[in-house]
Amino acid sequence: DVEHNEVEALPQGLRALTRLRSLTLSRNYLATFPSQITACSSLEHLKLTGNALVKIEPQVGNLTSLQTLEVDLDKITQPPMEVNVQGCAAMVRYLAQIHAALKTLHLHVPSLGLVAFPP
Repeated sequence: DVEHNEVEALPQGLRALTRLRSLTLSRNYLATFPSQITACSSLEHLKLTGNALVKIEPQVGNLTSLQTLEVDLDKITQPPMEVNVQGCAAMVRYLAQIHAALKTLHLHVPSLGLVAFPP
């Protein structure tokens, strides 16, 4: 729990915490999504509310154990709002599909209620 601090970035060593199950980074100064988090393959609960984040990186789609993803939905533009309001599972599924599309150059996002093509 690193809540209520002035954290602007996370150490690269966080990548080694592959068995980490819960991470609270709420109410800090994170302006970009910390890519180190995507290496925490056992992560189940991630709280990022109260930061300046506007985008969740597609690599979060690799966190297949993620059950809870708390972000400020009114600030997040990626994934789009119509996906975010469907909850954590839809967000992770969307991000996984975007991440795969970046590798394969084939985008497949069925049944997510998108009203516009993702940027």
